[in-house]
Amino acid sequence: MSEAVKWYTLSAEAGHPRAQTDLGFLYYSGDGVERDFFKAHQLFRKAAARGSPRAQYGLGLQYEKGSGVEQSYVSAAVWYELAANKGFAPAQLMLGLLYQRGLGVDKDPVRTAMWLTTAWIFGEEAAQERAQRARALLTPAERDQAQRLHEEWANSHPELFAPE
Repeated sequence: MSEAVKWYTLSAEAGHPRAQTDLGFLYYSGDGVERDFFKAHQLFRKAAARGSPRAQYGLGLQYEKGSGVEQSYVSAAVWYELAANKGFAPAQLMLGLLYQRGLGVDKDPVRTAMWLTTAWIFGEEAAQERAQRARALLTPAERDQAQRLHEEWANSHPELFAPE
């Protein structure tokens, strides 16, 4: 066991959500430890219960891929949305892609554009081209609707836009 894994484990066992999440991703990827989706899931659950958007995203990944859990796009969408609503850009991207494909949610080009654009605004570079393509496929009225949805979402999450 590496020194880093040892310290992550001690911190995770002490109940620190960030350590639980980081250690969960090590087990998810098999980076420095033997890959163990079950341990990753347990750690993500603990941190997600304490509000960690990155852990919620990790659970979304597990459900989307069926990694150590029964594959469920519906569950993936639920976890991605929880993290997305906390401003976690990778989850916003993944939620937009689920809307684009109609996986776990109704296929919705307007919500696709809204979430991909939101992810881009929140710094997810991989969302930029996807957001631009998604918006280009919309009618002017649908682009306006996507913009309104984003503005409504932003107004309901002012804490994400407050200066630090």
